[in-house]
Amino acid sequence: MRLFFFGSLVDRDLLRLVLARDLATLTVRPASLPGWRRVRVLGESYPVIVPSADHVVDGITVESLRPDDLDRLLFFEGDEYALRPVDIVHDGAPARAHVFASTEILQATDRDWHLDDWRRAQKAETMYVTEEWMALHGRLSIEQAEELWDTVKARALARFAADQRRRRAG
Repeated sequence: MRLFFFGSLVDRDLLRLVLARDLATLTVRPASLPGWRRVRVLGESYPVIVPSADHVVDGITVESLRPDDLDRLLFFEGDEYALRPVDIVHDGAPARAHVFASTEILQATDRDWHLDDWRRAQKAETMYVTEEWMALHGRLSIEQAEELWDTVKARALARFAADQRRRRAG
């Protein structure tokens, strides 16, 4: 299955953390998704895509995923996203891929989301939250984990803040 990533999972550090493995065996290539726009989610640091005839979303395709990889990605995305087939431009030609599209639980804003902005402002925190979240994979169902989201996020951000204080003091 070819997946198109458009948000924080374009970042190889985060993708490696989510998959819990080296990315060397994956086929990763630039691609674009015409007719869509990438915007911020209300109150969150990550994006969703919304239909927009005048926009094109840049991203990457990832192939050679193992079944466990897909399971980990589904856990990471939770019930806020679902796989949906889309038409992309891949290696300069039209192609088909699947994308994690919003299930309408999230509220899209009208503010564009940019990977470089996310990397500067939220990547470090996101890595902590993702590490805590993915530690639940295989131990809890997604439904059980979702009930703990606020606690998991608060614990991860507290650990992040403590590590930041130690680094500054150190």
